[in-house]
Amino acid sequence: MLKESMRRLKKMRFENRRVHTFEGGFVQQHTMSITHPVDFVA
Repeated sequence: MLKESMRRLKKMRFENRRVHTFEGGFVQQHTMSITHPVDFVA
């Protein structure tokens, strides 16, 4: 579902991005805002 939404909805904005690194990798957390074709922001 997320992959299909990202393909169809072209106006996406990633906000409040936080990255935590540790030995062996990282974790990322963010807020994603999507503007639907009828200009509704979710």
